[in-house]
Order: sequence, then C-alpha cells, then structure tokens
Amino acid sequence: MEIKVRTEDLVSVADAAKELGRPRVTIYRWIEASKIVGIKLSAVLFIPKSEVERLKNKQSHPGSPRNIMGLLPKFEKVLREYSKQTN
Repeated sequence: MEIKVRTEDLVSVADAAKELGRPRVTIYRWIEASKIVGIKLSAVLFIPKSEVERLKNKQSHPGSPRNIMGLLPKFEKVLREYSKQTN
C-alpha cells in the first residue's frame, strides 16, 4: 500500500501550535490522544493543514469550551460589580 503526501499540505508542530495559539506540548498531547492527526516523516512530526483549519474552526465556534472559558473572568467581574451595587 502506498500513500502519497504532499509536503505543502503539512505544517510543523511548532507552526500548528503558533496558528492555534497553544503550546507545542499540547499539540503533541493531542496527537497522542488521537484528537489531531500527526504524520511522522523520518523523525519529524507534521500536522495536515486541514487538521489545523478544523481545530481553528472548532475554537472559533461560539459554543466551544475555549470561548466559554474565556468569558468566565468577564462574567465573574460583572457579577461582583452587580453584587456591590445591590448590597
């Protein structure tokens, strides 16, 4: 069985991490947990650009956990200010 991969369709782990705003170690963990596809060529891991785009789209979805967690500190601040006003 032969699989052909064009290198212009791949990015390094470092580039994927940068595009996704995550540490490289997170990308390696996602690969290990099968949350993202990694392709090993010789001793170097690459990520298909399509996987990076899929994760970017998932992160930008309004209901994604990352976006919800990003709103939590703002919500807590508003709640504290409201509590001060009502007391």
